[in-house]
Amino acid sequence: MGYQTTSITGRAMDSMHRIGTLLDCAANEGIYAIHQPADCWFRVIDGAVREITPLANGRRDIVDFLLPGDVFGIAGGENYEHSTEAVVASKLERFPRLEGERLAHCDGIVAYGVGRLGDAARDRLRARTALLAHASAPAKVGGFLLQTMARTHRDSDEPIDLPMSRSDIADHLGLSMETVCRALATLRSQKLISLDGTRRVRLTDPLRLAKLARIDSALVPPSRHDRVRNVCLALATQPGR
Repeated sequence: MGYQTTSITGRAMDSMHRIGTLLDCAANEGIYAIHQPADCWFRVIDGAVREITPLANGRRDIVDFLLPGDVFGIAGGENYEHSTEAVVASKLERFPRLEGERLAHCDGIVAYGVGRLGDAARDRLRARTALLAHASAPAKVGGFLLQTMARTHRDSDEPIDLPMSRSDIADHLGLSMETVCRALATLRSQKLISLDGTRRVRLTDPLRLAKLARIDSALVPPSRHDRVRNVCLALATQPGR
């Protein structure tokens, strides 16, 4: 009998907690640097972390944003492949790599769960590559907002509180901050999003936004109204009702 992936990942983390210690990071505090010995794995409990590759021109390429529940620092070699910093004040769980590998060697559930967590990171990398292929800045920004909504498990009619700045988003999407600001203004003028300050965004027409970003509309989370309606329809069609 097989287990659901989410169940196995949860059971793996339950085992990992035995070797974990808590770590509090201030906003913009470094966690580890590129090429530093990869002696620990990390999990985001609260807050957000940016994964960075420094560029030759002095700029930075934000490869990924790590959100609550994400695990990072699982390097294929002896050293970390990126640098990481807390985006905002964050709480992390830190696992010694040698103890984690020893636990994975002895426990098949942990080994499979860690592998699935690595798969999730590769999935995010592929999603980012697809975003970068867009010629349109509004499509890139819109796709990023849809992906963030899905990762935070929000209903499509709930606002998203973005931990990252517009400068961070620009460095993630290969744009300038001014271009990101113009793209957000364009999406708002097209009534695809609404803005409440600089960090809170509501996707007012996620299906049309998905079409713009060439994202399968089936992947767009339903609204809370849709969830309630679907439950009511399911109850209404039960035998004896």
